[in-house]
Amino acid sequence: MNDATEEHVEGRRVIKLSLHRLARGNKILISSIEKLVLMNSQIAVRGAMIMNHLAVYCTANNVPLPKIDQALLYNAFNYDPRLGTDSIKNEHLRNVVEQSINIIPRPTHDDGCSRGNLIDNLVRLYLANIKASIKGKWYSIIKNSINTHLKIYHQDLTKNETKAMWSKIYKHITRPLPADCSDSLDGPALELVKFHRDGFGVDNEGWVNDIFVNDLISTSDGITQVISHFSKCLHRQSTSQSDFLGNENCLKKQMALPEFHIGRISILIDQKGLYYLVKQYMEDSSMAFEVPGGANVFGVELFVKWLKKLFYIGESIDLHGKRDSCKMIKWEGVVISTDGVKASLHYFRQNGEADAMPPADGVKPTKPESHVNVDDNGKMTILFMMR
Repeated sequence: MNDATEEHVEGRRVIKLSLHRLARGNKILISSIEKLVLMNSQIAVRGAMIMNHLAVYCTANNVPLPKIDQALLYNAFNYDPRLGTDSIKNEHLRNVVEQSINIIPRPTHDDGCSRGNLIDNLVRLYLANIKASIKGKWYSIIKNSINTHLKIYHQDLTKNETKAMWSKIYKHITRPLPADCSDSLDGPALELVKFHRDGFGVDNEGWVNDIFVNDLISTSDGITQVISHFSKCLHRQSTSQSDFLGNENCLKKQMALPEFHIGRISILIDQKGLYYLVKQYMEDSSMAFEVPGGANVFGVELFVKWLKKLFYIGESIDLHGKRDSCKMIKWEGVVISTDGVKASLHYFRQNGEADAMPPADGVKPTKPESHVNVDDNGKMTILFMMR
């Protein structure tokens, strides 16, 4: 890969380079990072599996899907088999986790020390990806349900007639309903229209479109409503396929919630993340370092000291171009994201150019702390890479 390539992402400066170079070739440090990346990836995959299992469980048992918020996601991602399930307050999630104990193993290298920091970032990442997934999936959910309906009830139509019927059903689902649509659609089609409009919570005068969906998922209740509808829709299609079509497959396999694909999922090395990395590095190198006793986060001075000690940051910024130098950056705002192979170095300039960060969920941070942000389209802007 090309080292020290620079990008500008919404006011932030980003330098992409190999972790080997950024870590000054320190094999023990790289090994420590890889352990955290592996644990982070395993926790992410497991947590997403549990959440999808929860959606299926609630639909199959006809019970309400719990509100999808940070508290629920933290419980789903933070399950630790050493501690049991008593700490999980929601009974449906607790049942799902208990059913998953023998299926989803405990992450490698999980000593319980750094999992909280990893999970905090994963929860924010997953919540952002749920929103992005809903925005990219709502149309295909409707489309596939109409395709299944036509496959079951209108196999005798010509190609052009099928297209016309598909368009008619789709318009009734997504546009304000006419006073009487019984003359243009049959009973099963009207039932499908009602199923979707009720599922999205839209009245007869409303539209189902990108604007409506964006507004709906601005709250936890709205996100929960949409995910519940997605799950019911997929269950409905699966049941219809089994009843009417036997083994013939016309249903595209989808999950109600996004998944983390097995692979490297980047960790976030910010002020808090560096503390846990140094703790891991101490253990792997069998050396004692200056770290605050009993604290779970570095102060700014110690954070900057360890950044300079472990990583090739100032040199990379000095070398990558003419506009910036390490004297111009805000060291307390430096953040590294890495998957154990590649690394992205994010920093802010002292002149105030990048002081303001884009709002996350409508709230503007007062200072660059989390560096995990969602733009107006629900997209994660930096620091994590989804695979």
